[in-house]
Order: sequence, then structure tokens, then C-alpha cells
Amino acid sequence: MGSVAEKIIRQAPCPVYTVKSFGPSLVDDKLEAEKEDAP
Repeated sequence: MGSVAEKIIRQAPCPVYTVKSFGPSLVDDKLEAEKEDAP
């Protein structure tokens, strides 16, 4: 966790949910890219 994220977590007036940014994606990136290109 970075220092900015840690500061936010420590000073936030409400609960903050954190998630690690590694591991397999739950969304197929190719499908998401095709949706963005659609008119």
C-alpha cells in the first residue's frame, strides 16, 4: 500500500475498503475494450 492510500485510510471519517491490485482480472479486458469502441 502506498503512503497516500495509508494516509487516506488513517484519516478518513468513514470506513474505507481496500483491495490489492494483483491476481487475475474478473472482467475480460478484450470485451471491455470492444464495448468502449462501440458506437
